[in-house]
Amino acid sequence: MRLFKFRQGNSDDLKALENSQLWFARIDTLNDEEEFSWMLDKNVSNAEWVNLLCEFYQRRLARSNTPVQLDDMIKTVIRMQQPRAEIKDIPQIFLKGIDSFLNDIKNSIGICSMAMACEDHMYPYPLTNPNFWKEYAKHTEGTASSKCYCLEYDSTVLESFFDSGEDGKFTHGRVQYSDNNTVVITVSDYAAYLKNELSSDLLRKTSTAAFTKKSKWMDEIEYRFISGRIGLQSIPVEALKAIYVPNTLEEKIRDKLFGIVDRQYPSTEKIEFNLETPSVGFRKL
Repeated sequence: MRLFKFRQGNSDDLKALENSQLWFARIDTLNDEEEFSWMLDKNVSNAEWVNLLCEFYQRRLARSNTPVQLDDMIKTVIRMQQPRAEIKDIPQIFLKGIDSFLNDIKNSIGICSMAMACEDHMYPYPLTNPNFWKEYAKHTEGTASSKCYCLEYDSTVLESFFDSGEDGKFTHGRVQYSDNNTVVITVSDYAAYLKNELSSDLLRKTSTAAFTKKSKWMDEIEYRFISGRIGLQSIPVEALKAIYVPNTLEEKIRDKLFGIVDRQYPSTEKIEFNLETPSVGFRKL
């Protein structure tokens, strides 16, 4: 699978290219303001509350095998969560805690987004889509073709590299698009997570949220790599297959790019094209 990463030609992009790195961004900095949307279901039965309290107690408070009465356990949980709270306050205490837990997950996720090739063509869409170039040009002082360029990566190399490291903290896959990208989280989901983190629906649902965007973004045909941390992360140099530059790219940026590619990625193809006539305007350098 061929993956494309459009870049802006600023100093950070050039430095990341030189160091063979990819940037994993915070969710709240991405272009979809509704990324990672969830709704916490507050319609909770008494049985669900008891189950949650039991799991919470077993995980956080157990110190021996001595049996503990449920009323005593509830009071202990209340004291730990909010010393002045009463029993009637415990649902809101936990609902607030679950919401905070979900936000912690959201704030710890790093996302690297790329565009997938959606046709069997040497120079496929999205390379030929002016809207991609215009989107990145918004963040530069130039036009769509004066400061932006595109990097092509081999998904097989990236997936193999990420799958073999960080003890499973990486995941990757194609983004799904939906008019409703909000997932519903329940108290039972959280209780199951406390009991068995790795097999809980809570992780599945948060993963679904991280790979879902609004339908209005579906032209991006996005593929994501998701990490348990935010920031620059190194990748193998052989993952980079080609660099595409508009024929109107600023000369100083072009020189810097080609200098980096020649030094760091000698097997990477350099391809120039005319954005106005992309179907016939590509040529290898």
